Amino acid sequence: MNVKHFYLNLIHMEDVIQDQRYCSNCGRVVLFYDTLIRRHNANGKNIYRYAIYKCEKNHTWKKSLKLIKAIPITLG
Repeated sequence: MNVKHFYLNLIHMEDVIQDQRYCSNCGRVVLFYDTLIRRHNANGKNIYRYAIYKCEKNHTWKKSLKLIKAIPITLG
């Protein structure tokens, strides 16, 4: 028998980071809330890290957090 463990992290909406930006889908400046979802994208020698934000109507915006550059390793 397999046992699965689930953990819940409860947060207060006051603690969520908000950012006011122009939403191209809404056509006006709205509040974007941090969804606490992080996305990583690798492109060649670079790794990009983004935070996913959403407005009231579920339109998304990704905020760039970090760029990690790969260091070439020479063998021999």
